[in-house]
Amino acid sequence: RRKRSHAAMPFLQVDLGRGVREKVPVAPNTTLREVLSAACTKRGLDVATRGLRHGRTRKHLDLSITFRLSGLDNNALIEVVEDGHTAPRGSSQAPCRVAVQLESGDRRTGSLGDESSLLEVVRALCPEQLADGAMPAGHAPAILYGGSGDLRVVATGEDQLRSTTLASLGVARGSAVLVRFVSLPAEGGPEGIPAVPAPPPQPSIADGPAQERAV
Repeated sequence: RRKRSHAAMPFLQVDLGRGVREKVPVAPNTTLREVLSAACTKRGLDVATRGLRHGRTRKHLDLSITFRLSGLDNNALIEVVEDGHTAPRGSSQAPCRVAVQLESGDRRTGSLGDESSLLEVVRALCPEQLADGAMPAGHAPAILYGGSGDLRVVATGEDQLRSTTLASLGVARGSAVLVRFVSLPAEGGPEGIPAVPAPPPQPSIADGPAQERAV
């Protein structure tokens, strides 16, 4: 009997039409909305007007459920659709231009709905930052945000990133926003963490970011 090796991270095959597919890595608690956001952002598509359906059964999928509860197998094929089933009635997500400043100084940009969570932002624009071994042991992902003065930690750890949306930060619909991704000790959090000096001024998003993720 062969010893079981460490399983690779599961993923979903996302069909965006016209022969274009994206492999999106998923964790058990990754929501299907995060999968949709990651796939659409890579191709410059508006997440707010699209949904997902099962590639075999054509059944429309609930974007709020996690991969673990979705019934989807590893490497399952799902399709991006744009029709009356894409979003609940009354949904009014508006795309925002988002830039994520990394600790390395690189900047990743893309368009996401104003109701997108910070976790969706990170998974869409810089998913490698959440990969195993990407952060020092005992550290957790965090997002800093602020005005022209000091940046402050607004969410630490995946749970807080998931529950914090761009809209909840006061980001106006259709606007451009810059946030900073850092890793902090896991026991840390928004409370008790001092303000972090803002990085040196850089060109605005509207003028074109220095490092833009290909979409």
